[in-house]
Amino acid sequence: MSTLIKLRRSAVPGKQPNTSQLELGEVAINTYDGKIFIKKDVGGTESIVEFSADPNDILELIKTVDGANSGLDADLLDGQQGDYYLDYDNFTNTPSNTAILQAILDVDGPGSLLNADLLDDQEGTYYLDYNNFTNVPASAGGLDLTLAGKVTGTGFSNTGTLSITTELANTGVTPGVYGGGSLVPILTIDEDGRVTLANTAPVAGIDSTVWYSANNTYQIASQDGNAFDTRIDDFDLIVEMVNLDVGSISSANANTYFSNNIYVNGDINLTGLVDGRDVATDGEKLDRLEEDLTVTLIGKVTGTVTSNTGTMTVATELANTTVTPGTYGSTSQIPIFTVDEDGRLTAASNTAVAGISDIVWNSANNTLVTFTQDGGFYPALIDQFGANVNFLDNATLSFGTGLDLQIFHNGNDSIINDVGTGDLFINSNKIRITDGTGNNMIVATQSTDVQLYYDGSERLRTTANGVFITNDVDLGGLVDGRDVAADGTKLDTIENNATADQTGAEILALLLPVDGDGSLLDADLLDGQHASEIIAEAVTQANNSIVGNGLIEITANNGLIGFGDFRLNDFGNTSISFEHANTSDVSNTSIVITNPGGTDTVISSIDFDDFGHVIDIQTANAQFGISEAEADLLYVNVTGDTMSGPLVVNSTITTDGPIILPHGRVRTIEVTTTAAVSTILDSHFASIYKSVEYIISAKSGANIDVTKLLCIDDGVTVSSTEFARVTSNQELGTYEVSNQTGFFRLRVTPASGASTVFTVFATYIDS
Repeated sequence: MSTLIKLRRSAVPGKQPNTSQLELGEVAINTYDGKIFIKKDVGGTESIVEFSADPNDILELIKTVDGANSGLDADLLDGQQGDYYLDYDNFTNTPSNTAILQAILDVDGPGSLLNADLLDDQEGTYYLDYNNFTNVPASAGGLDLTLAGKVTGTGFSNTGTLSITTELANTGVTPGVYGGGSLVPILTIDEDGRVTLANTAPVAGIDSTVWYSANNTYQIASQDGNAFDTRIDDFDLIVEMVNLDVGSISSANANTYFSNNIYVNGDINLTGLVDGRDVATDGEKLDRLEEDLTVTLIGKVTGTVTSNTGTMTVATELANTTVTPGTYGSTSQIPIFTVDEDGRLTAASNTAVAGISDIVWNSANNTLVTFTQDGGFYPALIDQFGANVNFLDNATLSFGTGLDLQIFHNGNDSIINDVGTGDLFINSNKIRITDGTGNNMIVATQSTDVQLYYDGSERLRTTANGVFITNDVDLGGLVDGRDVAADGTKLDTIENNATADQTGAEILALLLPVDGDGSLLDADLLDGQHASEIIAEAVTQANNSIVGNGLIEITANNGLIGFGDFRLNDFGNTSISFEHANTSDVSNTSIVITNPGGTDTVISSIDFDDFGHVIDIQTANAQFGISEAEADLLYVNVTGDTMSGPLVVNSTITTDGPIILPHGRVRTIEVTTTAAVSTILDSHFASIYKSVEYIISAKSGANIDVTKLLCIDDGVTVSSTEFARVTSNQELGTYEVSNQTGFFRLRVTPASGASTVFTVFATYIDS
């Protein structure tokens, strides 16, 4: 069954997190409003960014940026496409041609920007043609212009139009590509923002990794001299982000054109351009051709030169950008540059290399996570080893929660310890144990046999009926209670001395020395008679010896009662019964305690005779309780006792308070709510416990909602995550942890005003 992992969330309308409740990269959701929240950090200033799919929210957001130059490109304006408003036929209150001409005359003059089509019946190109110039000085036969300095180039023209192909003077830098995934560019920039020197340096990333087997520590050394250690000695899910596409918005400008020529009688005072040219300015330039010509370069390339010879050389200079001259970039700093459209640097700064900030080993899923300083993290699953893993002397490989199975080498011997409960199982259809040279020592085959070897040779094998032994068997004990070796010696003696001519007398002579009590000799006749014949003869002689048939009476005494009799020859009546007599002279003294706390009398001791009869009792006053000293001796001391052995409890332990442990405590809390308002479930002084685990079960009617929270408290900030949640129908509350005025608090906002019982099982760890 899969586990559903949920993000930080709230079902309270209008509820949104603050910057202290979210980490960078963490997402919070308001499931009622349908909104997503993240934390934004710009230069140390934190804020909460809200994402909403509600059209009203989107409209309100657009209104905040709408206005001049907003780039908003609407599809319709008052229900009409844009070309509707460009169609002159749709215009209202349009002026007549006469009114238009008069309006032009009213605004004509300097700065009017009137752009006429003709000037004195000539196109603008007529006035740009050098051949139409008058009063041209002799030096204007041709213009030869040379650019020098940081911008170079030459040009010549005698047409009035001069084009120069310019080139930036070299700065001395070696052309090439600087920087990469593992190299940081180091640049020297002059006052013009141009690179004069370029080098690279390795990124201060991982320099080396070392495994220290002595203490099971994995170390990552970075190139800036830092080291990150993590101990790996304990081997015990996916978030989708939604992209928001924001379309580009553009606007269009409309111009008004006149389709027919405009004829003017008299002078024309222009405040605009003719075919894009300022006629007055061009005229002034033509006038100055008769005098000294001064060329001034402004903008990104500056320089000034004056000449009336037709040849000019301008010492150029690149205008300074806002960049600060200096060297940027190093092994631990990455340069950040702003480049303009000319390829020049306008801003430069450094930022630290986002190296490794921490490494963490998660034994729950065998994952090693490397964290970088830019907030990234890189998990690596370590659950297979393709190379040797070496454990030094006395380094133990342990299995089981209680380290039940241990394997290690103590320097002399290799040891497997099964210190837990249960048996040690080795399961295989064939088990083979060999010596150092590969010779078999023990071979066990499923449903066949077990073989024991000596120096590679089989000596014993189990079979379906018992065992099969190869070669001799040396016994140090007995077989079926017999000393086989001793019995064998006797058999050897009998065999050596046995003859076939012994007489009965000789055999009897051999039997007599060993006959007697315990000899187990079982003769068939005794003095020529069978046993039954001897017994019958004895009975006959006994009957002949008893004269008459006298009466024998038996009477019991000394604690026994009963009597009986029989006659000498009455073999049919041989049963007489006896029983204990009531010889006790002490009456029944049973006492019932009817006054608890009083001084009633009870039996303190009883005396019996040799036959187990009660012959006396001793009494004493009843004691309804024990002294404190007696209680301390028999039970747990009120100030605490130290137990030297295990405490075995065969029933339930009930406590009204928390269970205190060496490094924390465990307690349960139960709160019932009847309103959908924030309610405190748990509260304690901040920083007392470094971490807290809450398992919360909420029940309302037939609905059950169980969740697990993991919290960290450093005394200032409380960090938490909802590890998992399971509901039978719906979530019954929203949980929040916080540090308020020095108190760590767990709160719940119930989902409804229905009666809801919240049961909390809390585990606190103080270190």
